[in-house]
Amino acid sequence: MTRAGTTATAAAGAEGRPPWRVLPIVLLGNVLAVLDFFVVNVALAAIDRDLRAGPAALELLVAGYAAAYAAGLVTAGRLGDSWGRKRFLVGGMVAFTLASAACAAAPTAPLLVLARIAQGLAASVMAPQVLATVHALFTGADRQRALGVFGAGIGFSTVAGQVLGAALVAGFGWRAIFLVNVPLGIAGVAAALRWVPEVRSGARARLDVPGAVLLAVTLVALLIPVALGVELGWPLWCRLVPVLALGTGAVLAVMQVRRERAGGLPLLPPSVLALPAMRAGLATAFVFFVARAAGSCSRSAWCCSRASAPTR
Repeated sequence: MTRAGTTATAAAGAEGRPPWRVLPIVLLGNVLAVLDFFVVNVALAAIDRDLRAGPAALELLVAGYAAAYAAGLVTAGRLGDSWGRKRFLVGGMVAFTLASAACAAAPTAPLLVLARIAQGLAASVMAPQVLATVHALFTGADRQRALGVFGAGIGFSTVAGQVLGAALVAGFGWRAIFLVNVPLGIAGVAAALRWVPEVRSGARARLDVPGAVLLAVTLVALLIPVALGVELGWPLWCRLVPVLALGTGAVLAVMQVRRERAGGLPLLPPSVLALPAMRAGLATAFVFFVARAAGSCSRSAWCCSRASAPTR
């Protein structure tokens, strides 16, 4: 039996009951990561009035978090598989809590942007451990129910991020949307240390460092120019950097194919695309996230226009 299987069995207890009390603790990591993607959208106008941020900084508050989150997600998931998911879940929660406190205390817009990027990186560390831990601790029908709760948590976080954000901004100011993460994060860390068992995939695989670097460069080179291009009038660098992203993306694809053919473990195994379920899932996810991002961008653009409009 693998180490993951041993710890999962121990977590279920002597009577073999599934560790349901662990589920809300673990899911908190995913809820915080998704919630903070949306919660800032309703606070952009207030942030601009308080810090005189400007539309470019406001766009970076959204895009910086998303780029950092996307760049670190796959690598953090692989590290958690090899070195222990609880370790990275707790570490990510600690970093996310500290970054949230830094966001709340930021005296200037540039420092707030940097804190948001740190928050996105921290979210990318804790989020992939959630689903992996659920798969390790639950089996059969219990796993299906746990995954249903996981999916409901994503939907709840998407809606609650905007509703809760609006209520906090109206009642306490924009800094409250970040401060609320601090007690939640502290409680999550304490509970995880006490009740979440350590699970890992077994053998420690070598990390695909070139693949991780190329993936991060590609994602950042795609997202940042798109976020800033309109506001800056599409300067030359905003047009050239996406071309760089196409080049690094092509190199990444070739490297992943070669690494897998050589018997290695690439960061993004191309062979999974041969699975019909994977292709269907990717197509569904593409449609869902494009629609969700369109709604989020529309709200952000409206807030930016309100923030930059001259007051009478």
